[in-house]
Amino acid sequence: MAIQSGVGISHHRNPQVAGKEAVEKALASGMIEKADFIFAFATVGYNQEQVIAAIRKATDNTPLTGCSAEGVIVGGEVDESNFSVAVMVIKSDTIRFSHGIEVGLKEDPNGVGEKIAQGLSKHAADDALALFLFPDGLTINYDALKSGITENINLNTPLPFFGGAAGDNWKFEKTYQYCDDTVTSDGVAWSLMSGTAKILSGVGHGCIPLGIEHKVTKATGNTVYEIDGKPVLDILKNDYLTTQDINDWTKTFQTFTLGLRAPQKMADYDQYIIRTMVGGINMENGAVTLATEVKEGESMWVARRDFDKMANDNRKTLKHILNNRSETPFSMVFQFECIGRGKVFVPDKIKQELITILREEVGLEVPWIGFYTYGEIGPVGEDNHFHNESMVLMTIQE
Repeated sequence: MAIQSGVGISHHRNPQVAGKEAVEKALASGMIEKADFIFAFATVGYNQEQVIAAIRKATDNTPLTGCSAEGVIVGGEVDESNFSVAVMVIKSDTIRFSHGIEVGLKEDPNGVGEKIAQGLSKHAADDALALFLFPDGLTINYDALKSGITENINLNTPLPFFGGAAGDNWKFEKTYQYCDDTVTSDGVAWSLMSGTAKILSGVGHGCIPLGIEHKVTKATGNTVYEIDGKPVLDILKNDYLTTQDINDWTKTFQTFTLGLRAPQKMADYDQYIIRTMVGGINMENGAVTLATEVKEGESMWVARRDFDKMANDNRKTLKHILNNRSETPFSMVFQFECIGRGKVFVPDKIKQELITILREEVGLEVPWIGFYTYGEIGPVGEDNHFHNESMVLMTIQE
């Protein structure tokens, strides 16, 4: 049997029908009668508890992990509407999954990481392959979460992290994380994949820097108060943004980002690590909040999205995977894509074409699932990083 998997998607507006329909398509496409594990992603037009309950019922309560999404990706189909649910079913005698969920991410991200590590310790062994993480995209401090995990697990080899931050269709109000029958917010759903398989992955972003290099002069945790000795808002107003940009933050958030200098060990990746201002701008003190921590003295650039950069990095990511693949076919693919690379930036037809280019090289028949995230998680080298305005592509071979 090795690894069997199948994917399904539904756009039905009734959550019970949608969950059942997506499962039936996934089981049929994978020729699976009873799955061992399920990944599920759904947009927030649905009652989240009801759509997950429908998936669980249709699979006889098969273990499940996942989160809410701005949009879903299944095979060559992309849907960023309020009503889309994606399911991947997996059956295998060579890989296995253990999973869980923790809450309280905003108040204590390090503590949540420690609890995940405690859950992992019950299952982690030398054949651990990868850790999937689906955190709340509105309350995440990735660096603190990562520290809580990595400092409390003991494995002989590095454990790569993959996944994406849960979204809510640009509302920035409430996201959801799933574990079996549990649907919660301000949490992290996780799943450890263990066994025998070959994992290849790549990460590419799509932003270019604007203007000059700045220095972070005042920061605490993941909040940047000042760059070049001035409130961040003042720098943006004076040098980069119009009054309309400031007043229409949703549009500005889609276009402008921040770039941090990538460390030397990431030289093969890119010069910059991209960060969106996910917490918006504090109009009172001019500070911005990111999803990761920033230290005083770090270099920072204001950046913007660029289509050519995005397309070129997609090709670079794919080339890396294909150059390192084994002779066996791909068993399944996960794609974690930034919302800023979705419908707000790329027309539907072009999105489909970009994904088709990737799928044709990997194999159109390979089960492929993903979602549009509020931040992407994927390794560069042996270090696990949080990304923005990026695509993380993860492939699995027997």
